[in-house]
Amino acid sequence: MYELGRLREERKRSRLTQEELSILSGVNRVTIARLETGAARATRETAHKLARVLKVRPEELSGP
Repeated sequence: MYELGRLREERKRSRLTQEELSILSGVNRVTIARLETGAARATRETAHKLARVLKVRPEELSGP
């Protein structure tokens, strides 16, 4: 499981809303919100989907 501590930062850098990221990645918006707050951890597949849309490596979404 991946802790995506930098997800919000990367999403905002890409100028996407949670809803837009959800549509582009196929990941539920509620899941994205939970990942951003640390209430949930991402599977490898989810981390890769989000990273692909944000044009970063999945590892770059980890961290504080």
